Amino acid sequence: MAYLYRKIRPPFWYIQYVDSKRKKHDKSTGLRADDPNDTAKTKRLRAELEANEHGHIPLVNGAAWDSWVPKYLDRHCQTEATLERYEDAWKWTALWLQRCEISEIHVELKTEPEWMQIAFEISLHTGCRLRETRIPLSCVDFTENKITFPSPKGGEDKAFSIPMPSALKPLFERLKSERRSFTLDFPFQPSRRSKSLLTILIQ
Repeated sequence: MAYLYRKIRPPFWYIQYVDSKRKKHDKSTGLRADDPNDTAKTKRLRAELEANEHGHIPLVNGAAWDSWVPKYLDRHCQTEATLERYEDAWKWTALWLQRCEISEIHVELKTEPEWMQIAFEISLHTGCRLRETRIPLSCVDFTENKITFPSPKGGEDKAFSIPMPSALKPLFERLKSERRSFTLDFPFQPSRRSKSLLTILIQ
């Protein structure tokens, strides 16, 4: 994933990305962060670089997660200690995903509100946080088959995109055909309801 960021003094956007030869780059775009037009150009540049990096749709299984999670951690963890801690956590999470009976969760979710069903599917196939499953459908690109998370933890400056898992495409197409603006709308305290369901499933 291409990643935009700013430094303290320079007024420009900086970008990290991996080229077609898997070589990592980290450089200034030469486009000013305080100029709305330059910022728009920078975001288009990031989208183009991501499209080059992800020229295919990943498989929807454990390999789909492994295709981007390690790279995401490597780019966002600022110290070796932090990277090691998160990589260790990811190993356990990946193991849980392999062993978890997803079909059982789907059965339980049939009696739950639609927002929870949609949130689970998006989280399952992308690994995003609960709050990040509320995605503007304008950020779902069916041409380049990618999803942009415009306001992740850290704010808009931390926005990023990932390849669209093929299992989510029918869901996004249905939501778009229903003329929805977002993938879902949360009720009051959605995290508490999700945790209650998770507790039931674990028991």
